[in-house]
Amino acid sequence: MDYDDDLRHYSPELRKFMRGPTRPWLEREKPGQRVGGRSPARRPQVTIINAVISGGGSGLVAGRYVDQPIPFNCRILSAELLANAAGIITLDVRTNTYANFPPAAGDSIVGSNPPSLNGDDQMLDDALTGWTPLLVSGNTLRWIVTAVTGGAITQITCALKVAQT
Repeated sequence: MDYDDDLRHYSPELRKFMRGPTRPWLEREKPGQRVGGRSPARRPQVTIINAVISGGGSGLVAGRYVDQPIPFNCRILSAELLANAAGIITLDVRTNTYANFPPAAGDSIVGSNPPSLNGDDQMLDDALTGWTPLLVSGNTLRWIVTAVTGGAITQITCALKVAQT
């Protein structure tokens, strides 16, 4: 018994609908396409802005930093740290306009809640309490080590999950 034999018990209109060339329940929205007489909602693109701070084989020290341009306007959704070893380290995240480069201590966006590891090798913060979460295209972002204990951590990856605005 095949699929068409199963359809013989249904009305001709329903059979045509079920075996027809298009099946509306399978249609999916494509970018910019109108489906069902309405425009699809614009979904913000979510991406990761990564930076790596390396000690070049030696333990990281306070003052070590990495700068990067902010490629588009966005809102920070979460911050994550991944270190090559468990340790104690605190970082600051600063941003400023390209004209005012480099970002200084007063340009911090983390408030009193800086990203840090306390004996761990990973950290994820999606609450971002006290952070200023909006980043502006063309500005500069600086991750800077503000405190570190011991020399176990020689490299740390800093990641911001962001949604374009």
